[in-house]
Amino acid sequence: VFKVATSYDHTCVLYKNHTIHCFGIETKGEIYPRPSSNTAPDTFFNSNHDQWDIAAGPHHSCTAFTATNDGNRRKTRCWGQNQYGQLNPSTPAGAANIDTSRVWNTAATGAVRVCVGNRHTCALREDNKIVCFGNNEFGQVTNHTDDCGNADLSTAKGGVKCNHDAPSGETWVKLSCGHHQTCGVLRKNT
Repeated sequence: VFKVATSYDHTCVLYKNHTIHCFGIETKGEIYPRPSSNTAPDTFFNSNHDQWDIAAGPHHSCTAFTATNDGNRRKTRCWGQNQYGQLNPSTPAGAANIDTSRVWNTAATGAVRVCVGNRHTCALREDNKIVCFGNNEFGQVTNHTDDCGNADLSTAKGGVKCNHDAPSGETWVKLSCGHHQTCGVLRKNT
């Protein structure tokens, strides 16, 4: 086992051989593909992906990986509920509750870490930016002071996307999503 991500009713395990198993209670597509039985989890993804991060939220899950069959590009993939655009900001919020195609999150291309909250997703990218998307009702996607090219974000409940640059002379080193919040840890460059 390389990493374990847990949430309310499901757990996803990232193994050292780069496969993912998710199991538990599925209500919104957060376990994909759906298990063929109640006792044995199904393998998720194949050897064409070098996965290094996994995150599980109440109703969606995400992984960050290198697509070895696509020029070793770093990407994210999320599955589950998309009511608030938390799978992909370019997908209209509420367009589909269960994403059976496992949406590519092009907004998080270059991701080295991923985290999920209740209704939002964030990724730490290799270009030292954090990109977040989904519900912003509590400022979990943007702190309401960033210029994200969106309309008034103070009450936005879906489809919001925002990039967060690290302050000059600092680097993002860690990322964490809570139910209605997102935090990042900065390190001063020396």
